[in-house]
Amino acid sequence: FPSAAMAAEWVNVGGTQHDAAAGDETWSWDGANDMQLNGYDGGPIEAAGRLDLTYEGDNTVTNDSGEGISVVNGVNENAELNITGGASDSLTVDATSDAIESEGNINISGDGTITSTASLGDGIDAEGNLTISGSGTVNATGSSEGIEVGGNATIDTSGSVTASSDQSSGMQVDGALSVADSTLVATGTCEGLYVYKGVTFDHATVKVAARNPGNEAFGLFTDEDDIVIRNGSGVEAFAEGADRE
Repeated sequence: FPSAAMAAEWVNVGGTQHDAAAGDETWSWDGANDMQLNGYDGGPIEAAGRLDLTYEGDNTVTNDSGEGISVVNGVNENAELNITGGASDSLTVDATSDAIESEGNINISGDGTITSTASLGDGIDAEGNLTISGSGTVNATGSSEGIEVGGNATIDTSGSVTASSDQSSGMQVDGALSVADSTLVATGTCEGLYVYKGVTFDHATVKVAARNPGNEAFGLFTDEDDIVIRNGSGVEAFAEGADRE
């Protein structure tokens, strides 16, 4: 079985796989877990194992036939994707399938701006846990979910997180969700925000909305546990669905 994630075993950049340190003037990989983007404008990025991705300047990842940035489990290492950037830096990912995806955890930090858009998948898809921290801006749009999390999600950032979908939930979390000292906006059709195991809003600003004229719609929905709103959190929830007799 894979061990605890430590380093990427390989990376694939724009369709070319690298098993040892590589790069050019817009990207570099040290042959282990560190990858740097600096003005990158090219095809998809995939890695096996743990990838620590730092972006500087304006960067664009595009894939019109699959995923944008993807990390899968390796032979010896679990998947883990860590992304960080500075206040004046940006990372834009446009893909047909999931724009940013990991078979394990995703950790987004720093002060930069991330915009991820998937025309047929999720804007961000973490099969493990998702953590967003720092003071940056995260905008995730998908035709499925804007943000989908297989485990727990923690949003603790002085920046903002926006998740939107025109066909499903703006944000779906299969575990629990904690939003602290943060701004979260989630809009979808079926649900604005769907969380399976309970939600805690702590000194947070939250706006959720769902519009589904042909069926039921829920602004905020949880299957298990409670919805906890505390420490001056402001929560706006809106749902517009089909008329029911």
